Amino acid sequence: MKISKRVMTRLLAAVIILSAIIATVTWHGTAAQRSSTSPAAEMTAVTTRGDLEVIVSGSGTLQSEVREDVRVSLSGSIVRFDAEAGRKVSAGDILAKLDVQDMELQLERKRLDIEIQERELQKLREEETEAVLTARESGQIDWNMRDGDRVQSGSNIATITDLEYIEVTGRFSAADAAGITEGQTATFSLPNYLLEFPGQVTSVSTIPRPGNSLPALTAFYEVTAEFDNAQNLPNGVRGRMTVHTSSEKFQAAQPATLQLMEATNIRAPLAGTISKLHVDSNSMVSEGRQIAEITDSQLDRQISEAEARLRQYDFELSYLLAQQSSSAVQQSIYGSGSQNPSEVQIQQLLMEIGNLNAEIDRLYDRRSSGKLSTPAKGKLQWQVKEGDRVQEGSIIATVQPLEKINATGIFSKEHVNKISAGQAVEFYLFEHGITVQGRISKISTVPETGVAAAGLDALYDVTVRMKNPGNLDTNKSGILKIATAFGEKRSVEAVSANTEPLVQRAPLSGTISIFADNGSYVDKGQILAQISDPDRAEQLQHQIATAELRLRQARLDLEDIVRQQTDRNDEAVITAPISGTILLPTQAAGVGSHVSQGTILATVVDYERMQVVIPVDELDVARIIPGQSVRITAHALPDTIIKGHVLKIAEEGSDRGGVSVFNVTVAIEATDGLRAGMTVEADILVKSLQDILLIPIESVTSQGGKSIVHLLTNDGGTLPVEIQVGENDNSKIQIISGLEEGQQILIQGSTAGSVPMPSPGGGMFGGMRQQQGIDQ
Repeated sequence: MKISKRVMTRLLAAVIILSAIIATVTWHGTAAQRSSTSPAAEMTAVTTRGDLEVIVSGSGTLQSEVREDVRVSLSGSIVRFDAEAGRKVSAGDILAKLDVQDMELQLERKRLDIEIQERELQKLREEETEAVLTARESGQIDWNMRDGDRVQSGSNIATITDLEYIEVTGRFSAADAAGITEGQTATFSLPNYLLEFPGQVTSVSTIPRPGNSLPALTAFYEVTAEFDNAQNLPNGVRGRMTVHTSSEKFQAAQPATLQLMEATNIRAPLAGTISKLHVDSNSMVSEGRQIAEITDSQLDRQISEAEARLRQYDFELSYLLAQQSSSAVQQSIYGSGSQNPSEVQIQQLLMEIGNLNAEIDRLYDRRSSGKLSTPAKGKLQWQVKEGDRVQEGSIIATVQPLEKINATGIFSKEHVNKISAGQAVEFYLFEHGITVQGRISKISTVPETGVAAAGLDALYDVTVRMKNPGNLDTNKSGILKIATAFGEKRSVEAVSANTEPLVQRAPLSGTISIFADNGSYVDKGQILAQISDPDRAEQLQHQIATAELRLRQARLDLEDIVRQQTDRNDEAVITAPISGTILLPTQAAGVGSHVSQGTILATVVDYERMQVVIPVDELDVARIIPGQSVRITAHALPDTIIKGHVLKIAEEGSDRGGVSVFNVTVAIEATDGLRAGMTVEADILVKSLQDILLIPIESVTSQGGKSIVHLLTNDGGTLPVEIQVGENDNSKIQIISGLEEGQQILIQGSTAGSVPMPSPGGGMFGGMRQQQGIDQ
């Protein structure tokens, strides 16, 4: 039967009290005979000075001081696994890696979402400037409407005439036309103005044309030349056209008429209201200049509805994908019984989203087309007024290019055979008395009469393109002269220089505001007008503000996902938390295994740092503090003294056989031969005393709560002396007062009636004991 320490303590106290009573009685009953008692046969000891160590001892099993579980901080599939059992690793070594592709996919989706949001916001901001029309070409603008007119998308709202170039077509005899080719130099002379403009032949007609005031049976060919309209000559100026070849000149058989380049119609790109005309009619515009703006409130509603449908589809797709992902995980865990969303559903929804995105892009493009720019440089002519309602595709303006002019002269077949496209041309303007230089652009191959009789000449058209010397209007007549290798060839009749107007159409429906005067000169890209719809202005501002908020939120979401991705990338690489040896669980994971958050992949144990846990009695634990030195002996290494220190003391005790004990952890210095699992004895050095007075512990008795020793007297007897004791071990006890060094005392137990002094400590689960070193 086991007796608890508390019971033993009470019994021991009772024995001590009883012993004291008996000793007192004995003391009084035998005092008279003490002097006659002989201590010769009794054991004695001498008080001496020495050192004393207070020790609390215990035993336990060696284990590693440091061991860390390697846990998975996120769920995923293992794509790399280097955690082999028994492998020695250093802190930070890679043990495994997880697949985090799902987060990368989420990150890419968020980047795409931001890109879409930025595009949407950019489109809204472009729309905020409303449908601004710019000149597609430079030239004179002629409006077809007034400021404030309502326009329809595609309607012709203005024309821009390029006055920089003029085109003159003169008629040459067949002989002259034969020597004219495209690219030859030409001049256009205006005798009335004493002007002459250089140009270049752009075409030579191959079909003869009937000549005016020429022999009825004579056929002539048209030669058209292009000239720079440096002096802004108007259409219809007549003059003499001469083609220059390398050896001669050919003059048109008739005066040629200056024609500006074909005007470009500007059509409304969409139906709506012309909200602003930026240029007046007949003003000059440059290519790309903004000329008008068209707005359409209905288009905004279509975009909003389409975007709402897109958001709904995106939500449905996310839901289906989440279902599919969840079902896949369930199938991997629980088998194939879980329902999976149909792939057909997902594909159909993806197709719907793609179609809707395309529709939204088309609507945005349609809305942004409301900003009209001039297609060419020239004179703008509006056909609408600001505020007019326009229909898509309707002509709202024309741009008459004035930079280049054409003139077509009539040349004989003989001349036509000697000229070619590209040859230099002079166009002498009668009215202006100037010569314009140009080059042949086209030579007609069909005689003017359409019938070539044997022995009879025919006339052919030769077209010349030239710089407009002074923004000449169309229909200026003159003579076309072309320099050829066979001499100068002249058109057989007066020719007219013309320009081709460029039509400007409304890109969308709305109210137009005109910024350029009718008939004024505009540069390409110049803002001509603005088409707007006031009904949607407030709505647009709200949309932009909402889009900006969505964009900011998307960017914040992206930053959060990037941060999560960085953390996940770090967490996906699983490293050794400490240096040591790897231990694997019974069911170890491997490449391809799917692990959940918190799963223990391995344990790393540092066998270089060992420890032992010993239970200490509650009566002794108060004297133990972290850092105290510990001497350890291992049963397997009996001759090796191992050092250690107290690492920590348990905050709570545990009951063992009715006695409370506290676990004390002792850290052990690295020692060769130690292995985890070995049994060791540990002595904790609680206190160390040096040069103190010591006597054998069994020489002390307790009488009436006092510590008593029997001092040998000079007459051979003994004298009881009260002493004050201190620390003790299993054999010696410290004397604080009552004795002096060198005194001889009786060791109790050698005479009848002596009651030995018990040693404290010595509990069941490790006790306190003192070890001494007595000076001899």
